[in-house]
Amino acid sequence: MKKMNFASITAGLDTLKDVMQQNAEIAQDKLIDVSFIDFAPQNTFAADDTDESIRELADSIELLGLLEPLVVVRDNDRYTLIAGERRYRAITQCLHWSTVPCRVFDGEALSRNRKQLMLHEANGQRDLSAGRQLQIFEEYNALLEEMMQNGGYTGTKLGLIAKKMQISDRQVRKYKRIAEQLTQQEKEMLAAGELTVNEASRLAVARSKKAEPSSGFGEQPEAQPEPSSGFGEQ
Repeated sequence: MKKMNFASITAGLDTLKDVMQQNAEIAQDKLIDVSFIDFAPQNTFAADDTDESIRELADSIELLGLLEPLVVVRDNDRYTLIAGERRYRAITQCLHWSTVPCRVFDGEALSRNRKQLMLHEANGQRDLSAGRQLQIFEEYNALLEEMMQNGGYTGTKLGLIAKKMQISDRQVRKYKRIAEQLTQQEKEMLAAGELTVNEASRLAVARSKKAEPSSGFGEQPEAQPEPSSGFGEQ
């Protein structure tokens, strides 16, 4: 097992720590016409929202009010939702508000990667299925890989992903293996619940072993996993 680089993990967390707070100086609160607000082009977190959950949220907002404003990014005269898609649906579909309180960030001051990170930060507390978590892992992995290539992030990936997704290093390694070994169709089956995460993991392990070159000394017994460190594999 590789030695954990705690300094690198800490540096990585500092790089992405409190993304919303880092951008607070370019945000303002205002009332926005709902017709000027668009959904984020990629929001896996909202994929499992149902009419029932939206109706329940609408009832709560009607009773208690909107406790948190929506978070949007302004691009010219339009606004893209970063946090609050289910709230927006409850407000427009059930309560029929014409305007909604929003925290507005200036799109010109934010890179595409940072906008997507803000969306992940804002939705990180959602209770997601294993299939959805795999999708979130792949999004985080691709996002951080791109940021590493253009110099926007210099830490390590898997440890940070485990921390941001609030899962164990063992689980994040399982998602990594599944992401690398399963076909897109199989991933869609996992997201739809037609394939369990354990079944997907066994399939991925079998394929990864099959792909390993033979040492010429016969098959060796599988090593027992070391105790989890609480951080992701580097």
